[in-house]
Amino acid sequence: MKDRPARLGALPLAAVFATGTAAVMVAGLKPMLVTLYITRFGFSTAHTGLVVAAEMCAAAIATTAVAALLSRLPMHRLALGGLLLLLASDLASLLPLGLAGFAGVRVLAGLGEGTAAATMAAAIAGLRGTDRLMGASNGLALVVLAAAFAAIPSLESAYGVRSVFAGLAATTLPALVLAAWFPRTTKLTPAPGSGAMSSTRIRRADAALALLGTAAFYLALGGIWPFAGEIGRAAGLQSGRISGVLGLAQLVGAAGSFLPVVLGRRIGRSLPLCAALAGCLVALLGLDLAGGAAFAWAIPLFLGCAMVVFAYLMGVIAGIDPSGRVSSLCLSIQTIGFGIGPAWAGLLAAQVGPSAILHVGIACMPLSLCALLPLALRQDR
Repeated sequence: MKDRPARLGALPLAAVFATGTAAVMVAGLKPMLVTLYITRFGFSTAHTGLVVAAEMCAAAIATTAVAALLSRLPMHRLALGGLLLLLASDLASLLPLGLAGFAGVRVLAGLGEGTAAATMAAAIAGLRGTDRLMGASNGLALVVLAAAFAAIPSLESAYGVRSVFAGLAATTLPALVLAAWFPRTTKLTPAPGSGAMSSTRIRRADAALALLGTAAFYLALGGIWPFAGEIGRAAGLQSGRISGVLGLAQLVGAAGSFLPVVLGRRIGRSLPLCAALAGCLVALLGLDLAGGAAFAWAIPLFLGCAMVVFAYLMGVIAGIDPSGRVSSLCLSIQTIGFGIGPAWAGLLAAQVGPSAILHVGIACMPLSLCALLPLALRQDR
């Protein structure tokens, strides 16, 4: 069995980052795409919700399937398959499809998203500097998403809504050009300094604990973030101020993604993970107790800390299983959290009020920390 190299070369690393960016574009642009589905395609709110749910479910299925296929298929083929599905589905979305046809095409897009994202995570798992690489990949994706959010209104106004999907298809091209350099195998042992345990010491209990911590965190994040605007509106804030705070939160989120790039594991994983989850908890408590007075700092703090959690969470999971299988399952749980989050938050907000969403998040943060902290402490030692 060959040893995993300590670092990837420039081109393989660029291929991994480009694949990850292409994989998250549709999910990251979901708030804007949902509005376009309703206002430009004429879909009802209910039908739009079904299309989005079908796409997210397909992505979750794909990430789970990648975990099973990593030991059977070369990693670069999985990545290429996901990218080709993304390209084909985005191009097919340019066609004048009805609701059923469009939903079917977006299911294919979900399969491509999940496959590409899970393969990217598997490629990074076990490499030296996993936390840094995850942070850099996420930060790069946020920068590209910020540019897309700025460009899409002008693009749609000038060339129509179908041009948006042409733009999404274009985001897969850099990854396809670099696909030949994507890492080819996962049958490797951990790199020195990855924090990973040997395969003989990987325990199902550790994997279960890590996935429990992931589920608790992303159940909260998937419900809170889509309703951040509603939380602000319920606190009496005007739409202009809410939009400004949400825009600032994107910049803070990008900064939070790059923080692990700077820190790496110099202070371990447990301390930054604990601090980031505590920051999320402080932000939610501030929103719950102070309402609109805390909105301007609490929402950016929450998203920025959530991006730090993502990088170190993926580092902890790579330390449990450097083959990437558990990382793929982790992404599946994250996708499910983002899929069902708006559903539970919407029902809870309608029946009890937006403050109830915060209460769920306040309960989930300590649960996530209790699950992840023992694993991080053991890896630090």
